[in-house]
Amino acid sequence: MNIALLSGADKNAGDFLIVHRAKKLIEQEIPDCVLHEFKRNEDLESSLDEVNSCDVVLFAGGPGYMQDMYPNKMPLVGDLNRIKPPFFAMGMGAYSLSANVESYLFTDQSRTLLERFERDGFGLGCRDGLTEDILHQVGVRNTLMTGCPAWYDLDKIEAQALFRRPVQGNIDHIAISDPVRPENIPLACSLVRYVVEELQPRKITFVFHRGWKSDQYSRGYLATCQQNLKTWLDRQRIDVCGIEYSNEGFGVYNDTDMHIGFRVHAHIYNMSQRHPSFLIEEDGRGWGLDETLGLDHIGKLASGTFGEKARIMSPYVGAMETLFSKRRSQPVLSKLDSVIHAEFESDFSKMRAAFKKMEESYSVMRNHLRKLA
Repeated sequence: MNIALLSGADKNAGDFLIVHRAKKLIEQEIPDCVLHEFKRNEDLESSLDEVNSCDVVLFAGGPGYMQDMYPNKMPLVGDLNRIKPPFFAMGMGAYSLSANVESYLFTDQSRTLLERFERDGFGLGCRDGLTEDILHQVGVRNTLMTGCPAWYDLDKIEAQALFRRPVQGNIDHIAISDPVRPENIPLACSLVRYVVEELQPRKITFVFHRGWKSDQYSRGYLATCQQNLKTWLDRQRIDVCGIEYSNEGFGVYNDTDMHIGFRVHAHIYNMSQRHPSFLIEEDGRGWGLDETLGLDHIGKLASGTFGEKARIMSPYVGAMETLFSKRRSQPVLSKLDSVIHAEFESDFSKMRAAFKKMEESYSVMRNHLRKLA
C-alpha cells in the first residue's frame, strides 16, 4: 500500500514528534506500506501525480481541524475532486483559544474538506474529546477519539506505573518547557523562580521547542521575546536547550524526573515516557488534552488570568524583573502548587489514571488504522 502522508512539521519539535510517532503506528499496523511524505501547508499542485498514484491520503495529527483549514492552512489543490485517493484523518485536533465549542465555526471552504473526510468513510480521528465536541456541534458525527499519535511510545504503551517517581523534597532534575504565547514569558520566568524556591531540584533544564533564534518561522516580536527569555535564563544560570527542527531533541526529557511547562507536546512526551508532567494550559489544545485524560486544569482557562497584561507585553528583559515579586499572588502558580502537592500526596493517582486512558485510546487508534489494510 502506498500512503501519501501529509505532515504539518516545519520548526516546532512537537510537530516532528507527531509525524515520527504517526509513522511508527502506521508501519506497525500496515507493515507492507510505503510512505510518501508531503507538507500539508504547501500547495500540492506540483506533486499531484505522485499523490494520485497512492492508495490513500493520510493527514497525520496536529491542529488539522482549524476554522480556516482549507485552503488557508492546508492549500492542497483548488478543486479537491482532483485528488483521487480517499482522505484519512489520523488523530487531528482543533486549534482554539478557549474551550467554548459554540464559538468554533468553520469557513464554507473548510466545510468542503470536512465533507470530503466524511464522504470517504473512514471516520474523523480526533486527538481529544474537545475536538470531537467541536466537530459534533457543526454536524460532523462520524468521529473517533483516537488520541494524538504522539501519545504512543510503542515500547511503553502498556505501562501504567511511573517510570520515575520523584520524592518530594529530594528531586534531582526538572525540565521546564517554554510558552507558545509571548505574553506568557514573564509567567515562565516566575515559574522558574517557583521551581527554584519551592521544589528545589538539583538541576533545571529549560527547553525551547522552537529554539530562540530568528528565522523564517520565528520573526519580529516573537523572536525578540524568545531571545530575551534566553538571556534572562543565562543570567540565572539555568541550563537551556533548543530542540527545534526534529523529534530527536525530546530525548532531553529522558533524564529528568518531572516536566512542568507550557508545551503540549512536552506534556505528551513525558506522559508517554511515564514521567510526572504538569501542563500550564495556554489555549484549548492543552485544555482538551487534560480534560480527556482526567488531569487538573492549570492555566488561563482555569484561572481566568495570566497577570498584568500591559507590562507582560514588554519585550525587554529588564521589565520582566519587576514581575517576580508577584509570583505568589498569581493564581496560575498557586493552582500549580496545589496540584503538584496533591499528586505527591496521592502517589500520582491522577497521572497513573491518565496512563490507563492513553492505553485504552491506543486500541481505538489501532482499529482506526486497520481500516486502511
